[in-house]
Amino acid sequence: VRIVPYLEKGSAKGFKLLEIVPGSIVARVWLKNGDIIESVNGKPIQTPQDALQLFTLLQAGKGISLVLSRHRQQKTMVIDLR
Repeated sequence: VRIVPYLEKGSAKGFKLLEIVPGSIVARVWLKNGDIIESVNGKPIQTPQDALQLFTLLQAGKGISLVLSRHRQQKTMVIDLR
């Protein structure tokens, strides 16, 4: 997956997901190309380190809660990988 900063009116709004590989952990938890991850477990995603935390949690098999924007609609996803 490629992760790029997403800015709205010059301010960090989250990170956009691109080039998700079919069958990858990211695809298996139903994240899609173009999704903008805004927060993980209630913490805003504004730096590259914040974005890496998301993928560390996914790889570790932890449960997480995401707020994301998909097609300009905000969604909350709870992912339990146990």
